Amino acid sequence: MKKTIFKLSFILIAFLSFTACSSDDSSDATTGTLEGVWNTGKTYGTGTGSGLNLTFEGDSEGTVNFKSDGTYDSNLIGGYVTVTIPALNQNQTTPIEPVSESGIYTYNAATDDLVLDGETSKVVLLNANNMKIKTLVDQDGVIAEIYTEYNR
Repeated sequence: MKKTIFKLSFILIAFLSFTACSSDDSSDATTGTLEGVWNTGKTYGTGTGSGLNLTFEGDSEGTVNFKSDGTYDSNLIGGYVTVTIPALNQNQTTPIEPVSESGIYTYNAATDDLVLDGETSKVVLLNANNMKIKTLVDQDGVIAEIYTEYNR
């Protein structure tokens, strides 16, 4: 089972190279602009893997800069992700290693679709100071809904 938890942690960390910070705004409005520098922070979600319910929780430190030319730079300094399997009373916390990457993005304000290097997520909150992104994961037997939050 530790192998399964490690695999799930690894999948989530792959998504965390572009994630996370908490918001005090409960509005689901997307009224701000995506462009600019965002600080990363909290990530959370639920899913299933190997027939078991899972929860994900993490925190990270770093920035993502969405540029007006459709490119982005991400600089993740570090953090952690914890995958919990409540039915087995097991969890595993995995550190997030520093990583810097660049790529391309598109954001459709009408549909709130954010496409990063070909992977589509949904922007569920975007205002002057806070952003929350929902990503659906279906990879290696893990199906999950992961939220990542950012602030300026």
